[in-house]
Formats: sequence, C-alpha cells, structure tokens
Amino acid sequence: MNVAYNITKHAKDIDEAWEFWYRGIESLSQESKSVDSSRDGAVIGEIVNAVTIIDDPTRCLLKSSIRKLPMRYCIGELLWYLSGIPTLKAIQLYTNAWDRMSDDGEPAGTAGKPILEVIRGRELTNVLVIVTRYFGGTLLGTGGLIRAYQAAAKEGIKNSDIAQVCDGITAVITTDYNAYGKLQYICNDNNVDIIDTDFGANVTIKLAAEMSVCDTFEKKLMDTFAGNVALNDKENVKFCRNMAGNIIFL
Repeated sequence: MNVAYNITKHAKDIDEAWEFWYRGIESLSQESKSVDSSRDGAVIGEIVNAVTIIDDPTRCLLKSSIRKLPMRYCIGELLWYLSGIPTLKAIQLYTNAWDRMSDDGEPAGTAGKPILEVIRGRELTNVLVIVTRYFGGTLLGTGGLIRAYQAAAKEGIKNSDIAQVCDGITAVITTDYNAYGKLQYICNDNNVDIIDTDFGANVTIKLAAEMSVCDTFEKKLMDTFAGNVALNDKENVKFCRNMAGNIIFL
C-alpha cells in the first residue's frame, strides 16, 4: 500500500474536493497492488495529513456522479452522520434505495408493503422475508390480507436469528501444549473465537476475531509470549453470530 503525506486541496465545493481525494487514492492504488487491512476493511492507499479547504461552505452536500447518489439520499446520509445513531432510519426518511417489495398477484398494497413495514419497524437490514399464502376458501378482504401478511412476517422474524454482521479476520496459531491454556484464556478475555483446534506434535488453533479487537489481541499475544506466538495465514472475512453465539461466515 502506498502512502502520500501533507496534501492540501482548495476546492470550490465538496464535489470537487471529494473527486480530488478519490482520484488521489485511485492513483496510489494503481501504483501499488498491495492491500493492507484495518478495522474498517481493506486499505488500498492512504493520505496522511490531508487538508481540505472549501471556498463556499454552503456547497458541502456531496452530489458527485462517481457515487451516483440522488440528492435525497445525500440529505439522508448527512442526517445519518449528524445523528450519531448506527441505524438507517435517517436515510430511509428520504430514500428507499435498499427496499424492494412485491405483492406478487395480491391486491396492491396488501402484501409487500405490510411485510416491509414490519421489517422497518424492527430496523432490520440485509434481510429477505417471503410469505406464502394458501387460499382456504375465505375471502379476507383488503384489511384481512394486510393483517395476515403482517402477522406472518412478525412470526417469521420472531422465530429467526437476528445477528449483526461485522468485519474481522481468521488466523492460525501454532504453539506448544504448555502455552495452550494461557492462549485459550487470552482468546476468551478478548472476545476471540476458537473455531478449530488440532492436537498433534503442537497445538494448532484456527480463530476468528472482529477487526475492532485485533490490535489489542495481537499486542496481548506479543506481551504474554514475548513474540513467540503470532497470527499466521490471516484472511479478512465478514461474519456474524447467531443467537446461540455460533459464528456464521458470509
């Protein structure tokens, strides 16, 4: 990964500034094909001490065609950042860009929309809810259909695992039997999951950790084992935990 330093950009508006920094990172990534990892994901380039000066502070709403976002989405995204709340509610007030629904032959507004409202009410994302209705000979009417589809969606979500997706790594540690117990303790103490263990001449452990704890975990390994235990074969992954606490890789 290439790194640039001490760059200042004067721009007439936020679009010009954003595209300048975008092109700068793009250029760095083309000069070096290596990719580093961080707690926020893959890093293809970095600009340290980057300063942006906007000549017209009233033109600070990003509309760049590179991002291909409608104005209403930009407003929602701005409110999202200002709110400091990690949900999509602020954006969804202005755009339904992520929402898709279908009545699939039912009267308009009696199936897809009621199901979608249940999903929004639970503030769920990256979810698919399908309800199949078998006609039993009774016409439910508009109100009856809405209630039926909503009830089915609620029941389905109630009986499902809801998990938060996170960025993380998998890695392998090989150590001797004397260090195994202490290593287990450090993993548990730092919320690092041991997902596989092989007992041979040495102990080989495969683990998974959220990106947010990796630095602390590696430092603890270094301090405890004086550099004799290290993370090998690291891979960036996305995973979540189900309600039982088991890891599901995505």
